[in-house]
Amino acid sequence: MYGWPPPPQTKYNLSKPQLHNHYIIQVQYHPADDEHPDEFRVVGVIVYGLSRKYTLNDKKEVNCKATTEPLVLSWDHESAVTYTYDVRWTYSTVEWATRWDNYLHVYDPKIHWFRCATARRPRKLVHNHG
Repeated sequence: MYGWPPPPQTKYNLSKPQLHNHYIIQVQYHPADDEHPDEFRVVGVIVYGLSRKYTLNDKKEVNCKATTEPLVLSWDHESAVTYTYDVRWTYSTVEWATRWDNYLHVYDPKIHWFRCATARRPRKLVHNHG
């Protein structure tokens, strides 16, 4: 799946456009090695988008935990948007050497090689005519 997953079904009207203005950034870490138990390496990052309608207090501060109502955009009037984020650190069993495996894993290697072959073909045609 590409892009953001659809928002969960709620009691709010989902037929109107909602803006993802709150992001949960999950940073996955793993110990660097056995010799340095207090050192860690980032081995992955996952970002989730949510839509949240915020209200500001007198000091122009926002309470991120105060609302579950989505921010619905309107064509009739201006919509004030506040962007927020949470960072969550989570331990991972993924080691530094294998951190890219989830991104580079190919389910059908024939598709990968076909794409590589077709990507090279236009360059060769241009080179032969130039």
